[in-house]
Amino acid sequence: MPASRAVFALSSGVSAWVAVSALVAGAVLQVLAEMQQSAGSWQLAFDLAPADRMGEYQGFFGTGVTVARTMGPSS
Repeated sequence: MPASRAVFALSSGVSAWVAVSALVAGAVLQVLAEMQQSAGSWQLAFDLAPADRMGEYQGFFGTGVTVARTMGPSS
C-alpha cells in the first residue's frame, strides 16, 4: 500500500501520459496489496481455528470489522 501511494504521488505535475501510466501502476499495486491482505485475513480466520470451534472463531473474527466501522468515525 505505501508503494501504491508513492506511485500515485508521482502522477502530479507531469505530462498526461506519465500521469496515466503512474495512476495505472499505482492501481495495480493497490489491487495486489489488497489481494494479499485478503488472503492473509482468510488464513487467519480459517486455518488457525480448530475444526470443532470454527463458528466461534468466525464470529469473533467478524467483530473486528464491525468494531472498526463503529469506532472509526468517532476517533
